[in-house]
Amino acid sequence: MNRRNSAFNILSLILLVAGVLIGAGILALPNVAGMAGFFPSLFVLLFVSVLSVVTAFIIADEAVVEKNENFHFPSLYQKYLGSLGKWLAISANLVIFYGLVTAYLTGITSIFTDLLKLPSLRIVILIVYFAVVSYLVSKESGIIKRYNFILMVVLAVSFIFMTIIAEGNSKPHRLLYFDWKFISSLSPIFIAASFFHLIVPHICKELGGDRIKVKKVLLIAAIFGFVINIIWIQVGISSIPLNDSEHSLLNSYLTNTPVTIPMAELFNSRLFLIFSLGFSVVAITTSYIAIGVSLVGFVKDLTVNHFHRDNKFLVLLISFAPPLLVSLIYPDIFIKSLNVVGGVGLVLLFGILPSFIGLIKWKRKSLKIFALILILVFSFLMILEIAQEVGLLKIVPDLEYWHKSITD
Repeated sequence: MNRRNSAFNILSLILLVAGVLIGAGILALPNVAGMAGFFPSLFVLLFVSVLSVVTAFIIADEAVVEKNENFHFPSLYQKYLGSLGKWLAISANLVIFYGLVTAYLTGITSIFTDLLKLPSLRIVILIVYFAVVSYLVSKESGIIKRYNFILMVVLAVSFIFMTIIAEGNSKPHRLLYFDWKFISSLSPIFIAASFFHLIVPHICKELGGDRIKVKKVLLIAAIFGFVINIIWIQVGISSIPLNDSEHSLLNSYLTNTPVTIPMAELFNSRLFLIFSLGFSVVAITTSYIAIGVSLVGFVKDLTVNHFHRDNKFLVLLISFAPPLLVSLIYPDIFIKSLNVVGGVGLVLLFGILPSFIGLIKWKRKSLKIFALILILVFSFLMILEIAQEVGLLKIVPDLEYWHKSITD
């Protein structure tokens, strides 16, 4: 049997996509979901997941046709939208890469300093973690590819035990709270936790351009990611109080900290502490290495092909200095970084631009209308996020309702 068509290879690729989905985004899901409530979050997550699959299929169709060993999104969008498409893609890529690395650095630092009670070592932890992981990236070690199955087992075991412990501390009535006006604030984090488009060209390459198998892998992985995300949202909302106490979803949301921190404080379980540390470190580190390698390759392509400078030190400096500086200056920016990544970078690169490809390529009138609707939806989501980030739109949790309701 051809290796590409083997069941093990298909499974490994599904796990690879799932590994991309289980990154820093999942650690922030209950924070924002708690503000809107479980059922509004379920609706928005399903909506975002469907949008993710649709635009991933558009990109997969292009990657299959291109059959290029070095598939680049700026080149793809330049083909359809000219120089404007290319530079929009380059800008969106930088927002995504820099934003994600910043989220990884600030997220892992918060987890170590808060869970292990080491606030005085925050800067030391950040710099040491940054140095170690960035070194692995610079050496282009294939650690994720070589040990992907083992890493996924660690993630799965940790997630299962975390869920079991959290369910033992859950209060199901907390799932009844809802605040529909807050759903517009959900999409950036939900997009960051549901979009896997960066790895789509690699999946196409591994499956030899078999369009049906590629879409099957992407669809199964997306469904798997949706199930994991909704389980984690349910666990977070039902096991952590929604009120404004110290260890609550509101405080975690306002202080930009991963949800495992209030969980560990509330449960007072050494076992949960161990599994949450293992889950967080593996999820964030594997994502950091994968994104870091892509970032270095992207910056190298920019410096060599656009600025005619081939200098490895310069490439590494441009790649990692900006997110490191932002993380040092703004250490509590974990959720805000993911908001910008999801609401601006990912929406533009993997929402609006692929939809324009559909609008240009698709012949049937109904499909063209569908592509236009996608463009309008993604544009609306990006405008909402930008408006919130610059202060033109402020959507705050309904604290008055919380104090009167059954949320504690």
